[in-house]
Amino acid sequence: MFKHFTALLFFLSLSLFSYSQSTNDSMDNPIWIDMMQDPHPNYLKTKRAFDLYFSIHDEYEKGSGAKQFRRWEHRVRDRVDSAGNVIWFKGQEEALRRSVSLRMQGGLSGAVVKPAAACPGDGDWRLVGPINRPYNQSGQPNGTGRINTVAFHPTDSATYFGCSPQGGLWKSSDAGQNWSMIFGTSTGINSVGVSSVAINSTNTSIMYLGTGDIDAGDSPGYGVMKSTDAGKTWVLSNTGMGNRTVGRIIIDPTNSAILLASTNAGVYRSTN
Repeated sequence: MFKHFTALLFFLSLSLFSYSQSTNDSMDNPIWIDMMQDPHPNYLKTKRAFDLYFSIHDEYEKGSGAKQFRRWEHRVRDRVDSAGNVIWFKGQEEALRRSVSLRMQGGLSGAVVKPAAACPGDGDWRLVGPINRPYNQSGQPNGTGRINTVAFHPTDSATYFGCSPQGGLWKSSDAGQNWSMIFGTSTGINSVGVSSVAINSTNTSIMYLGTGDIDAGDSPGYGVMKSTDAGKTWVLSNTGMGNRTVGRIIIDPTNSAILLASTNAGVYRSTN
């Protein structure tokens, strides 16, 4: 009996030592970085390692990597099973494996082997501009801006809409060759962010905008705005919602008077 009790104490102490060692490793080493990049990550375990590490480190120190984790967390936390395992979109992992495999077949020369027939999800992309990027006086890396959403006209395949975080709503009527702002600074509204746009498929003159920057919060939200003249003029349509950042608007395909708006404070519904 005493021997069994002694053995039990030994294994319990070994387990506690292993747990303590694992905890200390997580606190001293940013193992959550490798855990994030695992092909089959577990969100709960990765989050625990992250929290342990930053229990003794400064999350807001420049270059800590916390910002990258928060972005990863935002992307995966709604795609986990009951055990915390991240479930990627169907076919995404296989498409990635196929892409990597094809590149490795190119050998050391860096050649890329392209399949004879395009697979679902494959893309053939080319740069269409702008070639000359705007001058950036801040000294930050130069770029052409960030887009929250691209939307397509329901009946005109050559008409696109681009929602920018601080630069309003842009429209192209020639399949993206040229763009003009139809809501924002050029229409007398300063630094307005747009994260979503929805167009009534039965009456395309009716459009709805979700204001604010849902991705990074670079601009505040004012709820939903509505146009009845294809974007020439806009009015606030946010009664009951208020100044919310609206990430997406959906129009009921069977009843265009019913709308759903996903916001930073939950989902809102309108029946009128």
